[in-house]
Amino acid sequence: MPVADYATYCRMIDSALAGKHAYPAINVTSMTSAS
Repeated sequence: MPVADYATYCRMIDSALAGKHAYPAINVTSMTSAS
């Protein structure tokens, strides 16, 4: 999964606020848990 840059992240947040939806939280504490 690609990592969003600052501009993309801002568009995502603006879209979520306008559309009244949320993104699921993803917590990665180590490389082992990421794979």
